[in-house]
Amino acid sequence: MMSGFTVEYSPAYRPRRRIRYEPHDDGDGYWRTIEEWDGDQWCVERRETITDVAYDVDADRLWSEPVG
Repeated sequence: MMSGFTVEYSPAYRPRRRIRYEPHDDGDGYWRTIEEWDGDQWCVERRETITDVAYDVDADRLWSEPVG
């Protein structure tokens, strides 16, 4: 089982958001947590259990500068 990871992004007309994937303590699946930044802290919008997760990085850059 892989360790957890987080993807953060900035939608065009909404506050910054992130999706976190963290393994369950018992090793049976992952938590997928979607959060939105309220200017002070991350607020959970939705959390669910998923059975597996995979990610693929296609570029040399793992982050980007804000547009605009």
